[in-house]
Amino acid sequence: MMSFLKKIFKREKAPFKLDGRKLILTMSDGSIEERHVPGRWENVTVDQVIELQKAADDLAPIDLFCIMMGVKKELAYMIDLDIITSVGESFAFMSDAQALAKSFKPVPEDYKSKDFGKLMFGVVYQCQLLVEQENMEPWQDLEARKKITELVLGISIGDCPYCDWLNTMDFFYNASLNSTKSSKESTRRRKTRLLSKSNTGRFLVGLWVFIILFIASLIMMYVCGMTYIVYRLIEYLCCS
Repeated sequence: MMSFLKKIFKREKAPFKLDGRKLILTMSDGSIEERHVPGRWENVTVDQVIELQKAADDLAPIDLFCIMMGVKKELAYMIDLDIITSVGESFAFMSDAQALAKSFKPVPEDYKSKDFGKLMFGVVYQCQLLVEQENMEPWQDLEARKKITELVLGISIGDCPYCDWLNTMDFFYNASLNSTKSSKESTRRRKTRLLSKSNTGRFLVGLWVFIILFIASLIMMYVCGMTYIVYRLIEYLCCS
């Protein structure tokens, strides 16, 4: 770890600068990249929230900076401290829970009419696997909701605003969960009907076997009875 840090700090600082709400990065190959500094929840993406939840227990300021700015940690160590501090101050909005709650957008009406019964089997099956996962961490649960939404809509939402998609992700997750429960209940009912038909079939077969054996027994009794009568008749005639 120490050798890694020495290696970083011995490098010359690249000319990174902050221009308003833009962080301008001059990369080692001379190319220039820009990163927008988020100043409200509408600027935070779905993937960023997943990464924040994943690092929640060990989230250091440098980790927050890297996640929010999309910068690798090795590159972040080369940025001036005053720039990182200034950018970090812009993240104060993240402590405002009320602002987050107010930023959530409702589920679009056309999404509410989505029929899971008309989706491809592969899509429905993958959604079922995702909702049946157990003991998930918060970030895994959010990632599952994201994947289900992407499967149903056929789009990628990782780089989209989190507040725009949270309610929609919850909607499709719950719809998938209900679809899975309905499918399992339907399967259970079909199995019950099949077992009922099977039991009825076995009963009828058993009944027919019993009837056949009963008739055969009557025939045997009749044949045996007639044989005994003929025998007695012959015996009588011979004796007389």
